[in-house]
Amino acid sequence: MAAAILGKAAMVRGYRKPAAAPKGRRAYVTFLAGDGDYWKGVVGLAKGLRKVRSAYPLVVAVLPDVPEDHRRILRSQGCLVREIEPVYPPENQTQFAMAYYLSLPIEDKF
Repeated sequence: MAAAILGKAAMVRGYRKPAAAPKGRRAYVTFLAGDGDYWKGVVGLAKGLRKVRSAYPLVVAVLPDVPEDHRRILRSQGCLVREIEPVYPPENQTQFAMAYYLSLPIEDKF
């Protein structure tokens, strides 16, 4: 997708255009967790994509701890909100674990 965005300049630098995805299966995807103010950044991203008339939707993968009122705001901005389940690291490997492990099995028609 980067080659499509950057055009010929990217091709000159050796970036190969990815194989074409089936029509209707492309989207921008971002991740949101918790009840903080990070949803405001997603709203800004959605507005920016609308401003440039993006051909692709913005899918927001959210963990269960994202409040419903934040999800509602994102939907009102045209985002496709999809809940995902956290995946936790094995108990013997939690010393350096990040706050969230996740799996993104987003199978959907955008």
